[in-house]
Amino acid sequence: MPVMKTTRLPYDIFLGEPSEVLSGLGEVPVVLEREDDENLVLMWAEGYKANTDALRVTVSALANVARRDADLVKEVLGEELSWLPLLPESERHRCMQELLDLLLAVAETGDSVPFVRALASWSSTTM
Repeated sequence: MPVMKTTRLPYDIFLGEPSEVLSGLGEVPVVLEREDDENLVLMWAEGYKANTDALRVTVSALANVARRDADLVKEVLGEELSWLPLLPESERHRCMQELLDLLLAVAETGDSVPFVRALASWSSTTM
C-alpha cells in the first residue's frame, strides 16, 4: 500500500523560521518532529479536506459492503495485514471481528483513532 509522501523537519526550524517552512510547503505535508512530544503535521487546508473527504467516502463504502457481506470485508481487510497470518487462528477471528466493528464505528463517527490503535495493538502481538 502506498504511503503518503511527507517532508520531515525538526520542530525548532518551524519555530525559528515559520515563513521559510510555509513557503516550502507544497503538495506534500510537513511533519514537524518534536523531541519531547508527539509530532505535528502541517499541510494546506485543501489537501487536508481532500484526504478526509476521500477517507470518509472510502470508509463509508466499505462499511456498506460490510453490512451486506462481513466475511468479504474481513477477507479483503486481512489481505492488507501482512502480520495477520502470524496470529493463532482463534485470535485471527477475534482480531478481524474487532477491526470490522471499529471500521463500522469509524463510518458512523468519523473517529479513526480507535481503529488505528487496535491495528497497532494487534500487530504488536505478532512481533
